[in-house]
Amino acid sequence: MPLLVKIGADLKSFDQKMKRATKDISYLGSKISNAGSTMTRGITLPLIGVAIAAGKVGIDFEAQMKRVAAISLATEGDLQALEDKARELGSTTMFSATKAAEGLENFARAGFEVEESLNAIEPSLNLAIATGVELATVTDIVASAIKGFGLEAKDTAKLTDLLANVTANSKTNLEQLGEAFTYVAPIASALGFSAEDVAEALGLMANAGITGSLAGTTLRSAMTNLAKPTAEAKKAMKALGVTITDAEGNMLPLDDVVGQLRGSFADLTKEEQAQNAAAIFGKRAMSGMLAVINATEEDIDKLADATTNYNGVVKKQADIMQSGSKGALIRLKSAVEELGIAFTQTLLPVLTKITSMFQGLVDMMNKLSPAQKEQIIKIAGLVAAIGPLLLVVGKAISLFGKLQFLFSMVAGGIAGISLPVVAVVAAIAGLVAIFSFYTKTMKVLEIV
Repeated sequence: MPLLVKIGADLKSFDQKMKRATKDISYLGSKISNAGSTMTRGITLPLIGVAIAAGKVGIDFEAQMKRVAAISLATEGDLQALEDKARELGSTTMFSATKAAEGLENFARAGFEVEESLNAIEPSLNLAIATGVELATVTDIVASAIKGFGLEAKDTAKLTDLLANVTANSKTNLEQLGEAFTYVAPIASALGFSAEDVAEALGLMANAGITGSLAGTTLRSAMTNLAKPTAEAKKAMKALGVTITDAEGNMLPLDDVVGQLRGSFADLTKEEQAQNAAAIFGKRAMSGMLAVINATEEDIDKLADATTNYNGVVKKQADIMQSGSKGALIRLKSAVEELGIAFTQTLLPVLTKITSMFQGLVDMMNKLSPAQKEQIIKIAGLVAAIGPLLLVVGKAISLFGKLQFLFSMVAGGIAGISLPVVAVVAAIAGLVAIFSFYTKTMKVLEIV
């Protein structure tokens, strides 16, 4: 009897110590878990999010530059120059490096050489910022105007200044002016008319409500009639004292011809003006040309100044548009994207190697025979079953531990029962619990 009492006392003391140890371990586990959760929310997840965002930016930029390379067939050195320019603009303007690269792609599609694209992209970005027009549209307008007027890519800054200043001083916008240019530029270039004279005429038409394709086809028709005047047109111009060529037979500047017509038309009635305009320019172009000829002196002076003093205009307008809180936030976004590209370019070689490794593995598995693939599926099924099995075993062990602790408590209180008996009862109860839990779990898995 004293021995059993002593054993019971020892078991009770052991249980108390186990409770304290369990409590301490639980507390430590809780603290570690909380710390891990806090670090996951505050550090790990944000870092993963930044990494994913940076990776997407970098991969998108790389893909865009691949398109530029494919279209331009640039050498490695030229492609690096294009990439550097796109990233420079992406870090200093409202446009991202990827957007700048899209602009380079558009110029490459228009047949620009690498050096020409490098000269054209920055002024075009500034024009897009200044006017709020999509970069793709701006690059199309600029490329068409340069090709149409026979200009060089190094003249892009001058051309974009002209376009920006005319739209700022007339009732047309960049899309409308650009559309009109596509109709007029080729014939204007052939006749030796400057982009400034054409822009002035289109601006005056716009003030009279004639814009876009209508203005372009009107001016094109008028120029066509001037290039090859009919007998009626020659007679009308002779009567008005208007000449359209110099002593050597070259076409005079459009502004010069229009100036002569203004002086001659000033003394005519409205009906006479219409008759002479129809005779010289044709019925389709007469209304638009009358709007140019009869424009107010204020409008004429304003457009004349806009097409003469325009250097540096687009950069000033772009700087104004990028100032203020909104502009600063957009520039910050572009700068952050450049940072993402820089980080991604460091990681891309590693990512490429990993991807290649997995691609090799996939290719190898694709070459396996049907029997080998079936064997892999069986193995995969076995591995998949390990998880639920471990769950069952783990739960059973946990439950057995709790039952063992319960029986030790009972054993401490019932001194009359011997330790071997307690152990046997506990073991049987544990096995029953394991079997019961296992059976229930298997039924659940069968249902699933």
